[in-house]
Amino acid sequence: MKLLRVFLLGWVCFSGLSWAAEPLNTRDPEVLVQQLANQTFNKIKQHPELLDDSNELRNILYQDLLPHIHYRFAAFKVIGPAIKNTKKAQREAFAEAFKDYMLSTLTLLFKQYDPEQHTVKFDPVRIPGQIPARFVADGRPDISLIFYTRQNKKTKEWKVWDLAAEGISQVETKHKEFRPLIRQRGIDYVTDRLKEKVSNGLSSEEISGLPKNEQAK
Repeated sequence: MKLLRVFLLGWVCFSGLSWAAEPLNTRDPEVLVQQLANQTFNKIKQHPELLDDSNELRNILYQDLLPHIHYRFAAFKVIGPAIKNTKKAQREAFAEAFKDYMLSTLTLLFKQYDPEQHTVKFDPVRIPGQIPARFVADGRPDISLIFYTRQNKKTKEWKVWDLAAEGISQVETKHKEFRPLIRQRGIDYVTDRLKEKVSNGLSSEEISGLPKNEQAK
């Protein structure tokens, strides 16, 4: 679970998004991810007060982050082979719940983020669509990241659909977590469980794997 928390903090580094005036290059996944990461740090350094309002953070993420995240593709990957036993309405409901859970998690984690300590450095791309990087914090070992992107064949635009930290994929982790629940209780049960978590507000346990000094902020 610790690597999952680290993974989610990696999303925080990525998710500053289209606050910047610079047009985003959605036709080149490497450039796109680097633009988004760079704009994150610049925006938060200029407007640190954004970290103090959870509702405002969530609204900004909803408006600016989602256009560059293929959350439906990620959600269907989480469902996995069981998707063949679901109806379209069930799949769409799960995707919406997964989207809201992702946004709520990012909002919670954003409040732990310190732009003075955290940064991302990018490494050369070796596999098309997989953007390697390192999460860097002063006085700590680097954490390897891979941003997984996917191109829309019609629009030719790229979107991010997964992130792995130290080789651990969020999508794969959630698939392993939900697979037995979907098999035993059904997709509707898991969808309702995600909705309930979001509705009740995510607790600090969602980021319990982060270093203690970061949780205490």
